[in-house]
Amino acid sequence: MADIFISYAREDRRRAGALVEVLTRHGWSVWWDKDLRHGRDFGESIQEQLNAARCVVVLWSASSLRSAHVLEEAEEGRANGRLVPALIEAVPLPLGFRRLQAADLTDWTGTAEHEEFTQFERSIAALLGDAPSAAAVERPMPRPETGNRRMAPIAAAAALIIAIAGGGIYLLSGDSAGNAVPSNPPKPVGTTPERPTTPAPKPVPEVVSDPSASPPRATDPTTRPSVSSTPVPSKPKTPASEVSNQPPGNPLTGRNESGCQSLEDSVRARPEVHAAQFKLGRCYYDASRFDEAIAAISRAVDLNSRVPEYLQVRGLAKWKNGLGRQGLSDLDSAVSLDVMNATLYKSRGEIHAGVGDYQRAVDDFRKATELAPQDSGAWFGLADALTRNGDREAAEVAMRQAKSRQ
Repeated sequence: MADIFISYAREDRRRAGALVEVLTRHGWSVWWDKDLRHGRDFGESIQEQLNAARCVVVLWSASSLRSAHVLEEAEEGRANGRLVPALIEAVPLPLGFRRLQAADLTDWTGTAEHEEFTQFERSIAALLGDAPSAAAVERPMPRPETGNRRMAPIAAAAALIIAIAGGGIYLLSGDSAGNAVPSNPPKPVGTTPERPTTPAPKPVPEVVSDPSASPPRATDPTTRPSVSSTPVPSKPKTPASEVSNQPPGNPLTGRNESGCQSLEDSVRARPEVHAAQFKLGRCYYDASRFDEAIAAISRAVDLNSRVPEYLQVRGLAKWKNGLGRQGLSDLDSAVSLDVMNATLYKSRGEIHAGVGDYQRAVDDFRKATELAPQDSGAWFGLADALTRNGDREAAEVAMRQAKSRQ
């Protein structure tokens, strides 16, 4: 298991990768979801690594503040004193984390020569009980400290051999017939002096990784590659507004009804963790258990009412459960918390269309296309709302825009 667990939003993958690279050079083992293996449940893998890590680093940004996954992982790190937070964008810290000093890495460019980053490393070292390699700060790609430790016994043996040789002990080597001869045979008379047939003992080669090689990097920042070339999504974040298009029991995040059991156990163990309550509610939602979803997410909202995603998914669950107007109230609150989030407008537009208020649905989907012009789902939603509202000409234009973005 790794020393350090990195929690970040998918939108910040490039900066997270740069941090992983530098920390790895410094001799620490680091886990981030790029390392997920094929064939394993991603939720279980992440939880296993989170539980085992001695240090949890969270990267705060506008995107991570909206991520329930990041909030949950950070809460687990904070609860048992393993959290080292860092700001990669100038954003206010979320509730519950404002008493913790966060490293200001907003202007960090990926090098070790940065005052705030140096202090950040010291905070990690204080948790792990060791300091980063000094050579790692001086050279761009130093040899991993763990390799040097493994070679210590071999290097000591080599030194002993050299010392014995220097003391005058003869080392034997074989001739072409396989007979042992002295390392310094007598020189034939009248011949040109030659070097001894047995060379001086060679230093034991140090088996280390190529210092010019960089840690593996993802080729595509929008995917999470694993051990093969097939990208494996680590934390799928399908917009909640698209939930209605999913068949019942087909989870958006790889969970199903039976998979909620472990989440229920987690919530029973720590009911005060709002992100865990939301995760359980989202699992219920994916399994079309809307009453239970509303109850679980309501507990999360009671603990923290400032996370737009909580209100968004609860609103959708209410609408699916026949409480469309109450669902709209939740979406209104979510939009007021994050007026630049296209996904929230899509979700609200979906509910407006579901309750027959097509003009407001048009307004919401149009706003979503303005905020996320490359989102084909927003354009399809707008085309549908315009059609239902009787504006077929505008609907055809929106449909062409949607198809061009697929």
